[in-house]
Amino acid sequence: MIPDDPVEAASKVMLLRLRDQEYKIAVGNIPIRIKAKFMDQTGRSVEWYFAEERFGELTMCALWFLVRLLELEAVTWNDALDEWAAAGYTLDEFALTEDDGKGDDPEV
Repeated sequence: MIPDDPVEAASKVMLLRLRDQEYKIAVGNIPIRIKAKFMDQTGRSVEWYFAEERFGELTMCALWFLVRLLELEAVTWNDALDEWAAAGYTLDEFALTEDDGKGDDPEV
């Protein structure tokens, strides 16, 4: 899901939807400190979780954890895992798509 071309990767934005919440992830512009904290907490790089073949519940929880770190929320990986389980999230409530920049407006 992350392009090999650095220019293309820098401009790529993914939309993550979880129930009624929507988050944007500027894939190529994740700060290095967030990447380091993410890797320290999860044991894997951010890029590892963006591989299409890894799409599953653990990946979705990891990306949800990532957006929370990007919003500077004081959350740990264990917190995210516990909250995911307590909320009863399922894969049908989760979507990850590329942002086309048009939003939901059909006129754009």
